[in-house]
Amino acid sequence: MLNLNKGLGLIQMDARVAGPLFMLSAGLLFTMLNVLIKLLGPDFRVWDIAFFRFFGSIVVLMAVFGRGRNLYRGHNIRLLIIRGCTGSAAFISLVAAIRLLPVSTALVIFYAFPAFSAVFSFMLYGESIDKLEILCILLALVGVGILFDFQLEGGFFGQAVAVTAAVFAGLTVTLVRSLRAYNGPVVIYLYF
Repeated sequence: MLNLNKGLGLIQMDARVAGPLFMLSAGLLFTMLNVLIKLLGPDFRVWDIAFFRFFGSIVVLMAVFGRGRNLYRGHNIRLLIIRGCTGSAAFISLVAAIRLLPVSTALVIFYAFPAFSAVFSFMLYGESIDKLEILCILLALVGVGILFDFQLEGGFFGQAVAVTAAVFAGLTVTLVRSLRAYNGPVVIYLYF
């Protein structure tokens, strides 16, 4: 359901439509980024890719959301900086893993991050984990272990870097949970 606001020149969408569209576009852009990382070749180092990703994100966020506002003002700056560091470590590790492994192997290992997030939620926030959740976490980790045992494409180092990316991504997701209470998504992402 689109609603055109002629006075401001804005298009407003129903949240039931906008949410899935944003998620689909994010998935598409993330896939394109992963393919591009693989295709760039050795002329672009991991740090170059990270710089362009982070700088490009800042430019887009400032252009879209930064009109007349200080986007860096947030609550719990220390935790925002920690989240930014863990998110950056996750992204840089993922880029390195994609460079060292086939994209599919790197991403399957990386997408074990929800298991690490559940463990960090238990460690940091004392959230309870029931038996079914423990079983799911163990199955995810066993799946990563199977990749290590049977698919040593790209070498052990590349797979270890992919696991590092998953661990940092799990910690990042856990930290975002605390930050959401007092910070909007733009502020949280900007510290990335």
